[in-house]
Amino acid sequence: PEHVRDKVVLDFGAGSGVVAIAAKLAGAKRVICCDIDAVSLAACRENARLNSVELEYLEDLYQSEQVDVLLAADVLYDQC
Repeated sequence: PEHVRDKVVLDFGAGSGVVAIAAKLAGAKRVICCDIDAVSLAACRENARLNSVELEYLEDLYQSEQVDVLLAADVLYDQC
């Protein structure tokens, strides 16, 4: 919580939104889910609703404003 409390957080490659939801529940002022996949953003919306948290959504990282914390995990892959 000390890393996100009262900060603007962007979850890059948000997937299902689990990290974004955790950040919001830990006290982040605002949390933005960013993912290029429309299905992932839909999952973020539904999971936010199920967890009674308010998140924001973004398809393009380059459209983001300045944030305090950028979270990114499991976002780089090699083609096999």
